[in-house]
Amino acid sequence: MLNKLDRLIVDKWYDAKEIYDWINQIIENANSYISELIQGDFIARQENRDRRDRRFSSSHSSGSEKMTDAELEAAE
Repeated sequence: MLNKLDRLIVDKWYDAKEIYDWINQIIENANSYISELIQGDFIARQENRDRRDRRFSSSHSSGSEKMTDAELEAAE
């Protein structure tokens, strides 16, 4: 990272404000990307739980035996 900062100063003649803006933009982009990954993972897990719960509810309400967690996951 220090090498990149040095190149911004020496090669491109950026001043402190431009370097700050550049670093700030990189951090904001990284945070946004990580947030999207976490949110997508959370939504996927919630959808899987909802599907499993619906399958459990329908099998339980029909009078059949309870399904184990392994059977529920295998049914997906």
